[in-house]
Amino acid sequence: MRILLSPIRSRQPSASSLEGQLLSSYLSRAARYTPCTQHIFSTEAKLLDFVADAATRTRPALLLADSRGQQLTSEDLATTL
Repeated sequence: MRILLSPIRSRQPSASSLEGQLLSSYLSRAARYTPCTQHIFSTEAKLLDFVADAATRTRPALLLADSRGQQLTSEDLATTL
């Protein structure tokens, strides 16, 4: 399994911003267990196009997070992944 962490926003967060620190922290912790990368997309459509183009023999699974969605504990997220 490989994880691609892909925030949808207009620009890359700075490394010193809270968002940049959280992304960096998550990637470094998750990378201990599976390959992880990050890519910023400016729109949902660009993310979905990327996923469609990247499809190989193993179909990618999307786990989309939204601040208005259901809160998951770390254990729930790990079970989902």
